[in-house]
Amino acid sequence: MSALIASSAVSEPARSLTADLDRDGRVETFMVSDNGESFTTLTITRPGKPTVVACDIAWSLEPATLTRAGNGSLLLNTSHIGIGRSPHEQTLTIAYRGGAYRVIGITRSNW
Repeated sequence: MSALIASSAVSEPARSLTADLDRDGRVETFMVSDNGESFTTLTITRPGKPTVVACDIAWSLEPATLTRAGNGSLLLNTSHIGIGRSPHEQTLTIAYRGGAYRVIGITRSNW
């Protein structure tokens, strides 16, 4: 099993999950929370290192979820589905690159 992926290659949607995205041999915990005003915060807890907090990283009326892609990247999934409210689904792809956690992709579907 790759050190990048802590458990299965593809995960089910969750509010928190664990993975070794920075490949240091220690598993980080990723957690999404909502501030009550439709904004999502991503918190990354790393053993022996400072916690990373990305406030208002996404906007969504529905609770955000996390999944892992088959390649081990983190997927932060949000949606805004309602009548007359510009419905959409959005996924931010997050990876560890160049010594930092980075949003490396955005996928958005509108209808």
